[in-house]
Amino acid sequence: MSKRIAAIVLPRLACELALRREGTASPFGVTIEDEPSGAGDDATSTLCAVDELAWRYGVRPGQRVAEASAFVGRLAVVRMTRAKLVLALESVAEIALGFGTTAALGLELDAVSVPAGGGACYPGGAGAGPLDTVWLDVTGCARLAGGEDLLGDELRAQTGRLGHRARVAIAGGPRIAQAVARWTGTRIVAPDAGARALEDLPVAALPLTPELLGYLGKLGILSIGDLAQLPRAGLAHRLGPRAQEVLELVAGRDEVPLVPYQPPRVVAEQASFEPGLDRTEPLLFVLRGLVAHAAARLQARGEACGRVVLELGLDRAIAARAQCAPQTEIALDLPVSLADEADLLRALHARIERLELEAPVVWTLLRLERLTAARKTQLQLLRARGPSPDALPALLAELGAALGPGRVGRLEVGDSHRPEARSMLVPIDPARPQAESSSGPAATLCYPVEPTRLLPEPIYVGKLEPGRLIAPGPFYLIDRLRLDARIDRAEWWTAEAICRDYARAWLHTSRDRAGHPAPAAQEHAEAWIYMDRQSRRGFLHGWYD
Repeated sequence: MSKRIAAIVLPRLACELALRREGTASPFGVTIEDEPSGAGDDATSTLCAVDELAWRYGVRPGQRVAEASAFVGRLAVVRMTRAKLVLALESVAEIALGFGTTAALGLELDAVSVPAGGGACYPGGAGAGPLDTVWLDVTGCARLAGGEDLLGDELRAQTGRLGHRARVAIAGGPRIAQAVARWTGTRIVAPDAGARALEDLPVAALPLTPELLGYLGKLGILSIGDLAQLPRAGLAHRLGPRAQEVLELVAGRDEVPLVPYQPPRVVAEQASFEPGLDRTEPLLFVLRGLVAHAAARLQARGEACGRVVLELGLDRAIAARAQCAPQTEIALDLPVSLADEADLLRALHARIERLELEAPVVWTLLRLERLTAARKTQLQLLRARGPSPDALPALLAELGAALGPGRVGRLEVGDSHRPEARSMLVPIDPARPQAESSSGPAATLCYPVEPTRLLPEPIYVGKLEPGRLIAPGPFYLIDRLRLDARIDRAEWWTAEAICRDYARAWLHTSRDRAGHPAPAAQEHAEAWIYMDRQSRRGFLHGWYD
């Protein structure tokens, strides 16, 4: 089986990221820096990408800011770091992994020799050098999508979910697919048609230095087909140290291996705003987009998240006047792992709608942590229609976000002889059948009559005997006692072995909380109390209704 590589080229990646910033005015250009810089716009900086309006005015990638300003006086310049471009490419790579076996970033595969400052001019007015391509090995995978043409359409559609316009080409090698996608758009190149697909492309599509491109232009060699007609022996010493590699590529042979991309174990999406968001409604609107991007990445991975962390950066000046922290964090520990966009939004909405912003939000960072394999539900055609298997996980996540961590679960019988430890709240696993509830030794321990309400912690009430006054809230007198059960040296292997005599007590009111005599109509109650035979102290442990 011949190798098949898909190239997902994002020709307007830098401009798309710049447009997400509030306040970015058109026309504009983008400069790419290795490290963030707080310096002002330098007239000698090189533009790596320009928007469509600036392109129509004559501004091109590779021009200096001063030179571009001669064409457009009101040109806005957006400074961007390479790390931001790499993060965007990583998101696309994770989406692509749902359709192939191996993905690689343009930064890791050194297939194009472009200066660090830019200088590459691609059709459409954009161009961020090598930081515009994600490769995907789709050898033997196209049949799962119905063919390579449908696979290319699906890759382009999934990339559009992240807010990017992509060009997709599939060929027998990564650089052939990249060149075809950059210069001709979406196209499927047959396994033995690599040379024919390249012959009409300009020589700028080859991995050549700007000096060599200028030299070939002076000779009138403008297309790869023109270069292929020249004698190989005469070109070898003209093309420099990469001559063999370039000549093999011109002949349609592209055997450059892909360096696999390893997705991080935390899915992160971020956004910044200017001006800031001072209400929860616009914050929820922005959060919807972040969750959509993160959920698409989870779906491609086949994973779900068990923890959602939302970091909010506040305006520092306003936060200082309000005497509040400039950054706040909202963490949601989900009772069950979620991967669907709507389910994650429901869980976050329950917390965000009660949030009070003390200062405008200028940036947000959404992190999905504790990633696990997503739960799959087998469809059954012969089974009667029932509730959706995804309804319970979404409801549990929403309740967990509203009530707090550790407050949503299922009661199960614990492995203990202590009545207060016999039931415990455990996380719910929707995939676990209800019939698999634990039944340890404590599950077989039965009392003659179980109390209706059992206190989580026993309340000390003093000595227990008929006619004794106890005060668990209102004041009660004990009418009579009846021995109910005895626990003798339970859990003797621990330091808290218990010896208890349980009794059923009939009580009636004697005095109110202030100590005054109770009215004629007395209130009666039945309590479940016990005496600790080691300390001879009495405790109230439950009530009968």
